[in-house]
Amino acid sequence: SSSCEEDIFLLNPYLTPENLRDAISSTVQSMLVSVRIGHIKRCVALADKLRRLLTTPKVDTRDVIVQSEALAKMIVSSRHYMTPTANNAGAAFLPHYLVFEFTYNMMLRKSQIELVTKFMTHMERGESICHQMIMGAGKTT
Repeated sequence: SSSCEEDIFLLNPYLTPENLRDAISSTVQSMLVSVRIGHIKRCVALADKLRRLLTTPKVDTRDVIVQSEALAKMIVSSRHYMTPTANNAGAAFLPHYLVFEFTYNMMLRKSQIELVTKFMTHMERGESICHQMIMGAGKTT
């Protein structure tokens, strides 16, 4: 909801502003951790795949390199839609991205965030836009 706090106060008028902030903060933290746990599980699965590949007789070196690079890239993944607040006490972000990640148990890539941002910017200006989707560039996710 674009009016989260107001909506929650309507449902529970006895909630204090401090309790509401705590509830929202706890929810966001739980969602962030949940998505990260799913990401870690995917990293472990990829590492296990690489381990099995390395124990295969006559393994193709190119396969090892591809899997190693994929694992390294996955390990250093970060959230590209968060920006530090002015006093570095937290991060500002559009909650829609986190809800998407949480719902689909995946982390959005930088190119995906950039594309959505581009569409949103043009929409806010009342402009239309067309974007070519390249094979292998993450259309499924």
